[in-house]
Amino acid sequence: MGTDAGELLNMLRAAAEAGPSAALRRFLGDNYPPAELGQAADRYSRLVERFRILRPGASVALARAPGRINLIGEHTDYNGLPVFPFAIHRDLAAAFAPRPDPVIALHNLDPAYPPRPA
Repeated sequence: MGTDAGELLNMLRAAAEAGPSAALRRFLGDNYPPAELGQAADRYSRLVERFRILRPGASVALARAPGRINLIGEHTDYNGLPVFPFAIHRDLAAAFAPRPDPVIALHNLDPAYPPRPA
C-alpha cells in the first residue's frame, strides 16, 4: 500500500516532535523495542526524505524485513533435513514506487556504498 511521500514525511516529522500518530506508533511498536522508537522514526524519516529527492512526486510505499539467520548443520537444508531459521535484531527498510519503465533502480543510504554506474 503506497502513500504520498510528503504526507508520510510530515507524519514522521510530527512523530519526532509531538509523538507518533496512532498508525506510526503501532507500526513502530510492532517492529521495534521501546528504547529504539525514536531512532526508528528518524531512520524512516531519512529514508522518505532521500526517496523524495530521488523520485520527486512519486507515491512511496515502505517495507521492512527482519534479518534472519539459519542454524543448520552441513548440507541439511538442501537434503530436506530440518533447519532452524529465526529473525534477528537487524533489519532492512525499503521505500519503493512503481516506475513507468522496466528499470529497477536501487539506492543505498549508507555512505559506505556510493552510487555506481550501471
